[in-house]
Amino acid sequence: MTVATAALLEADMGGRLPSPVRQTLIGIGVHCNDTVLALNSAESAVLRAQAARAAFDSGPAAFPWQAQAINQWVTAAEAYRDRLAVALAHCVVPYAVFVSRVASDVVAGRTPAMPAVGEVLPSQLIADGARLLPVITFQDEREAVTVQNAEVAAVRVDLFDIIDDERRANSASRYDDPLAAKRLAKDFPGDLAEFPAALLTYASTLAWAVGVYTKTGNPAVD
Repeated sequence: MTVATAALLEADMGGRLPSPVRQTLIGIGVHCNDTVLALNSAESAVLRAQAARAAFDSGPAAFPWQAQAINQWVTAAEAYRDRLAVALAHCVVPYAVFVSRVASDVVAGRTPAMPAVGEVLPSQLIADGARLLPVITFQDEREAVTVQNAEVAAVRVDLFDIIDDERRANSASRYDDPLAAKRLAKDFPGDLAEFPAALLTYASTLAWAVGVYTKTGNPAVD
């Protein structure tokens, strides 16, 4: 699957946030986007390898060990892609937790501090998502904020559908170790990139909503 990059705060967004918080929101988003680009490139490499194998299967071998060479190519490409999917999960999990804590402070009328997120494993977020990613609703009647509330709520539902699937399959451990990603991916159904992709969508949508709500001059936070 192709993973979408995160939307980053624009120049006029988040002006009421402390500068370190705003810069961290942008910085984590940039890092996640860099990982997404690497993952999408790896997915393209898998498709090229699989196409080569399909072409080989439909015609004579060009050399005696071609089948082995192509299969090794496919295996290596898939392993690299799966490791990057897990690396993305490790990038996005603290991003989502960080954004949620900032948003919780903003909604409560507190000046957001730099939350001490620490190391949260993907499996821990899957197991305790309701606490780590609480429901966020910005109390503001402006249309722009109302739209953001609806978007945040919608992508949170989509994310928790995937989290529930991971819980039912007892498959969350496959996201904790990038080096074991390829081996563990075979034990469970579904695309490894699905969970981190949905989590990135949620985190970036919530960050964007925080940015809209805390624009300079917004009376709700003045």
